[in-house]
Amino acid sequence: MMIKNCNTLRTLMQEENNSLPSSTFGIEVCPSTTSPFSKSELPATLEIEKCHNLENLTSSGYLPKALKYLSFISCSKLESVAERFHDNTCLEEIVIRYCESLQHLPEDMQKLDHVERISINGCPSLVSFPGGGLPWMNLTELKIEACRKIEALPHNMHQLNHLKHVVISSCSSLGSFPAGGLPSTNLTNLQVRFCEIPEDLPNNMHQLSHLQLIEIWDCSSLVSFPAGGFPSTYLTELQILDCEKLEALFLNFLFFFHFVSLIHKAVYVRFEAKPI
Repeated sequence: MMIKNCNTLRTLMQEENNSLPSSTFGIEVCPSTTSPFSKSELPATLEIEKCHNLENLTSSGYLPKALKYLSFISCSKLESVAERFHDNTCLEEIVIRYCESLQHLPEDMQKLDHVERISINGCPSLVSFPGGGLPWMNLTELKIEACRKIEALPHNMHQLNHLKHVVISSCSSLGSFPAGGLPSTNLTNLQVRFCEIPEDLPNNMHQLSHLQLIEIWDCSSLVSFPAGGFPSTYLTELQILDCEKLEALFLNFLFFFHFVSLIHKAVYVRFEAKPI
């Protein structure tokens, strides 16, 4: 079921005994929608786009156990997805993009045992992740982009043992990587772009034995590489672009050979600075 271009729609399912007939439900370009569901009976797939007056999803503050896919795109007044996920056992993917007013995520996200992918992009008011961290049972992909007030990554990053792909981009307030480092079991792709990471990458980088791709772009505060170096077992591509304070290390002839020895199995290495 798709509801589209309804300029005066404000809410759905006001009757207590009503339920939605479709397992997939979409709302698109309904700018007056403020709270589409009056209770926590939602379909399995829910996509909401360009509902600029939407402030919350349900009046109960909880999301149902049956929800599998949840997507918010361009909901400029959305402040909160929900207070809690209500012990959801089915949710597999969360996508939140261009929700400028989003301030926080549900506190019990770590209980979402089946979530595999989380993507948050263009949420400049989001300051932090929930205190309990992110779900660790099955999460394989984490993308955090253009969230300029985020100051720290989830504290339990090192426990996300199924995580394979991490993208951190345009998070200008990000202060550091978590003290526990990154998960070492299955991580294959690490991309860090346009972030003011202070001075150091995680010290356990050399333990990330399955890493195949490392991209570090435009992180002007980075001054050194991890003391233990980079993993060498599967690493095939290392890109370091526009990291001004690292350039001096590459100008040091002896360091260059030491650096190459740390990643002697990598087949593609690229270092670039911005053109003058």
